[in-house]
Amino acid sequence: MKALLVVMVAGTIVTAEAWAHGSEVPGNDTILRTCSPVARYKALNVTRYQPACVISLRHPIEGIVECALRDATLLKIAQPDVEVPDIKDEIDRLAAEGESPVIRYKASLARQVYENPKWFAPLAQADFFTAEEAFAAVAHQLERTLLAARQ
Repeated sequence: MKALLVVMVAGTIVTAEAWAHGSEVPGNDTILRTCSPVARYKALNVTRYQPACVISLRHPIEGIVECALRDATLLKIAQPDVEVPDIKDEIDRLAAEGESPVIRYKASLARQVYENPKWFAPLAQADFFTAEEAFAAVAHQLERTLLAARQ
């Protein structure tokens, strides 16, 4: 008997079997699966995504909050002109009041992306497979931008 594993982050579901077999999603599908390429965020239906992301940003499990922060950050990188005030409000709250230093730091990085999306335009061509890779790239890009501004 096969075991079924379902991953749910920000209201998005994918079975491990479908993910492992690389099942393709039709081009007009706007479902975001965890560890999606940045290109998927460009096609994301923000109206449908925002409420689920806010729920995940408020979740008591730190790992879910981190994944939601990653997804929200990559959404803004992929769609710099998108306005998602509910997500931005939660990011601001987490940056100030997050449960752990890790959450506060990652939320602070996400806040920089939301406040200065043009600074992070070079990341729109990259793909990140973990939250750590995404946030390390954001931190590196932020550092490069701020250091270049001083010269």
